[in-house]
Amino acid sequence: MKAPRIQHLIALLSLLFLSLTLASCESTTAPNTTDNAIVKKPSVFILNEGQFGKSNATLDAISLSDFGILHNLAGGVLGDIGNDIKIINGGIYICLNGSNKILVIRPDSCIKLDSVTNSVFAPNQIVQVSATRAIVTQLFTSNALIMDLQSNKIVGALPLGAGNSGIAVLNNRAWISSGSDSLNVVDLNTLQPTNIIHVGGNPQNVYADSLHDQIIVLGSGDYNTQAPGVYWVKATTMQKTDSTTVGNVGDQIGGVLGKDKFYVIYPNRIATYDLTTHALLADNFIGGTYYQGGYDAVNNELYLGNTKAYKAAGIVDVYDATSGGLKRSFTCGIAPAHFAFYR
Repeated sequence: MKAPRIQHLIALLSLLFLSLTLASCESTTAPNTTDNAIVKKPSVFILNEGQFGKSNATLDAISLSDFGILHNLAGGVLGDIGNDIKIINGGIYICLNGSNKILVIRPDSCIKLDSVTNSVFAPNQIVQVSATRAIVTQLFTSNALIMDLQSNKIVGALPLGAGNSGIAVLNNRAWISSGSDSLNVVDLNTLQPTNIIHVGGNPQNVYADSLHDQIIVLGSGDYNTQAPGVYWVKATTMQKTDSTTVGNVGDQIGGVLGKDKFYVIYPNRIATYDLTTHALLADNFIGGTYYQGGYDAVNNELYLGNTKAYKAAGIVDVYDATSGGLKRSFTCGIAPAHFAFYR
């Protein structure tokens, strides 16, 4: 293990190298001292998770007009482990898992508007469920949180089960994964749980595919004997209809929902599955080592983040979602993983 002084020197050299080697389409770190707009529509915000326990999550933004990139927005370091980013009612909401807080940021000037910490513990994902309400999942408690979007206060809780993590909204219901096998269904009229669907496989991220009336659940397996899996649920009937084993035991798997494909992010490649038949279309659609991704439906583009072992500036590669051809690459912060499109 390196001495702290050497680690500090390495970090400084990494930042210097980053500033000198950014691609020609990239700009310097953006100022954040006035209310003037520094991020303009259309852009994509990139939440860089950072390293666990290091409190070095950061926010970048790429212009979708000229592909310039701004780094370290909203004052630079945000907190510990940036786990989700959503644009809700004109504001950016960021879940910082390790810091036990939710940040609210103005998207054009990137000024911090609020920091929600009261009653928040390990917030994982946030989804808007009405004009005035959002639901926030929490990794290490039995309750998801109900947040008032006008006051940014926590106003209630949903008893779901330990380790509620993923959430999506479809058919006036919230679908929330929890525990070792459960997909909870919450009625958005009453904000009360109504059903539990046992999908299996330690369910994590949840995706709402409205075009095919289905919920897709990505499970991590048990890291010991069970491999990760994709579970398919019919939204109208609330019945599990299919399951697909993906990867090997212990693999860290990610997923991205596209227009007509579900993209599975393996440790060394991207595979695609048909959203209608659930059949494997291509086992090696894109090669490379990626962590998480996002889909731009307007431009039919796939954004994939490479963590660079969580120690240095990561890379975001942008691919044509149909052909798999690489279109652009950007140097970002540590562990770029979560994307929000600003239009």
